Amino acid sequence: MDASGGSPRRVTFQPSDEVVPSWSRDGKWIYFSSNRAGRQEIWRVPFAGGKQERITGDGGETAFESADGKLCFI
Repeated sequence: MDASGGSPRRVTFQPSDEVVPSWSRDGKWIYFSSNRAGRQEIWRVPFAGGKQERITGDGGETAFESADGKLCFI
């Protein structure tokens, strides 16, 4: 949903658990944890819509960008 309000819209379409979303510092990406690959991994999807990208390959629960724009995985 846009910050000014309106209708929510879906940004992921997988039949999996997708949890713990966080925004990129520039507002262009939403990071989230998903079990779609068989275990929890970090993914990202463009806020405007588009291809989802897997970020981790060895597991991940939570992703936040630090002040310098680098990712911190927990």
